[in-house]
Amino acid sequence: MLSHLAGASEAMAPSSEELPSVSISLKEAAKELDKLQNFIPSAAQLRDRIESARLELDDVLSEVTDLTAGIDSSPERLQQIDDRIALLRQLFAKHGCRSVEELIGVRDEYGKTIEQTDSLDEQIAEIRKKYAEAKAQHLALAKELNAKRQAAAEPFAQTVQKLLHSLELERASFKVVVEFQSEEVRDNVYFAFSANGRDEQPLSRCASGGEMSRIMLCLKALMAKYRSMPTMIFDEIDSGVSGSVADKMGSMICSMGEDMQVFAITHLPQVAAKGNAHYLVSKSSDGNASSISRISGEERVMEIARMLSGSSISQAAVANARELLGGN
Repeated sequence: MLSHLAGASEAMAPSSEELPSVSISLKEAAKELDKLQNFIPSAAQLRDRIESARLELDDVLSEVTDLTAGIDSSPERLQQIDDRIALLRQLFAKHGCRSVEELIGVRDEYGKTIEQTDSLDEQIAEIRKKYAEAKAQHLALAKELNAKRQAAAEPFAQTVQKLLHSLELERASFKVVVEFQSEEVRDNVYFAFSANGRDEQPLSRCASGGEMSRIMLCLKALMAKYRSMPTMIFDEIDSGVSGSVADKMGSMICSMGEDMQVFAITHLPQVAAKGNAHYLVSKSSDGNASSISRISGEERVMEIARMLSGSSISQAAVANARELLGGN
């Protein structure tokens, strides 16, 4: 811009002393024509036109000079403008804008977001208040639940212990330990057991396989009684026991069947003989298929006898099987 204005000024008034300005040249031309007006009358008119053009040219040169003076040619200002243009180009690319109007819309959206964050401190304070209230409520409910568990633990443990005594664990003791974890605000609940009635330990550390089977059966019996479950399936819950204990466990399972449907998968004849219905699961000779069928009468007697004596069924086993089935 400044270069164009400077070029126009230079053309009308060269900076070189060797080149006269257009105004001076016109002035010299007017003087020469003025000398001719006594000989050529029309020369006076030409002189006047040249003088008029010279005055107009001086006026134009003055305005060009004023325009040049009014433009800030500061290098610092030019750098600021270049930086501003570069920033706008970056913003256009970053926000995918095609016009200044779209970029202004993005700016306004950010402005709204900033306005919403002005109340952030109040929001944080409100959230902290609600958190403290919820934490206090949580602690109160946790303590209330702990109190209810503590109250229920003793009678529940006594009931389980009584059932264990009936399954030939006459000296066994059973406890429900409820420990309140203050830092985590929760209860740590576990079962403690002792076969001899002293120095109870967590159940997972001290119970043998047979003891665990009896404890699990007692717990399941209580669940069936108080939760009104329609069906319960036992998968070899009698593992690890035999003899009279197995017979008593079978009786307990059978008594549970008075209030619900019970399926008991077992390898013990004392348990199998207690059921109202006996189903035999067998595999095909190649082992690729299994079948299940209900057996009764003499077929059931022979299956109980097989469970008593193995593959070679003795007359004593058959008699024992009849006795087991006859007593049920």
